[in-house]
Amino acid sequence: MKLCRLINFLLVIQLCLFTLLVAGCSLFDLGGPNLNSDDPSQKIPAMRQAAQNHDISAIPALIDALGSEDPAIRFYAIYALEQITGQQFGYVYYAPEPQRDTAIERWKEWLAKNNPNNSAKVGGA
Repeated sequence: MKLCRLINFLLVIQLCLFTLLVAGCSLFDLGGPNLNSDDPSQKIPAMRQAAQNHDISAIPALIDALGSEDPAIRFYAIYALEQITGQQFGYVYYAPEPQRDTAIERWKEWLAKNNPNNSAKVGGA
């Protein structure tokens, strides 16, 4: 009888481990670089990648990131934007929020005028 209980217990443990193994891929998936992530450990590498690759398709997400509450996100967003476009428009990641907001508006105006997703080269004011 004890042997039967032990076997049942081990089968239940195996079933639980199998379930965790199968479901664990989504439970513990840290993911790769992702500009749209809320997790800085995914967002910052994506910003660095965009800067390195001069990825103009990342510009709208980078401009959105300038308004982040996280100063590290803001730092990498403006770094990437400057690498891609050559512009800063007075944005300073550690400046008071009203000053940052003014610069973000300049970025939005620039984006509306330049629409970089429709051109191969980005630059100019």
